[in-house]
Amino acid sequence: MKAIEVNNLSFKYPSTTANVYSLQSIDFQAEKGKIIAILGENGAGKTTLMKHFNGILEPTTGNVLIDGVEITRKNLKTVRRKVGMVFQNPDDQLFSPTVAQDVAFGPMNLGLPPDEVKKRVASALNSVGMAEHGEKPPHELSTGEKKRVCFAGVLAMKPEILVLDEPTANLDPKGASDIIAIISRLNQTKNITVVIATHNVNIVPELADEIYVMHKGKILKKGTPREIFQSEKLLKRANLDIPEISKLMLLLKREGYKIDFPLSIDEALKELKNLLDDGHA
Repeated sequence: MKAIEVNNLSFKYPSTTANVYSLQSIDFQAEKGKIIAILGENGAGKTTLMKHFNGILEPTTGNVLIDGVEITRKNLKTVRRKVGMVFQNPDDQLFSPTVAQDVAFGPMNLGLPPDEVKKRVASALNSVGMAEHGEKPPHELSTGEKKRVCFAGVLAMKPEILVLDEPTANLDPKGASDIIAIISRLNQTKNITVVIATHNVNIVPELADEIYVMHKGKILKKGTPREIFQSEKLLKRANLDIPEISKLMLLLKREGYKIDFPLSIDEALKELKNLLDDGHA
């Protein structure tokens, strides 16, 4: 079943001229329980598209369906309970005096009993490894910790769909790795559908089930990670690069070595071992 379905969506901001569209004829689908990556350079339209998934923006033409139901102004509350969004800059979402209060904000606005709110806050903070930080002010946290709190605030609403805008932006390698692990764990243990917008090609191959490549407000192509990252022409058109591990293997292939196109370190290691076994040391 489709968790998100976008049909022939076009969008232009009111301040733009009549014929200038930020999104043009977008078709997009996210199957339940899958991780979908929207890959594109800065300014490609990724964030604008994602803001349609929980009704922050309204299509100029076309429509967006969540679990088969079209988003309208009348059902926005229901949609936003199902679709949780984490923005690129955590400071845009954190505003309460303490971490626990911030995470509690959403459940409290649902009118839940205090005991249920407390239970959800504890569970959400624990799921992102921030259980010991509930009484800290958000401004004392690192960027990575702030992003985890933003995740917790959304998880406390018990969403079925998680929409993440550049989740690893401005993080060091350890922080990025931690966020990727959280995303993968939430998808696997809670069956949460995840949509990630990013320009970071290195986090996508092992994480995403399917990729949509965006450029200048349009979808250029959708496909599996292997299909997308083997198309150098496509990536060049979208001003994107090949993941580093795949780039190395592609260079070896051009040198005449018989190598399958790897997407992960494990796959690359297997290919290198095969080369050594074949006497290419």
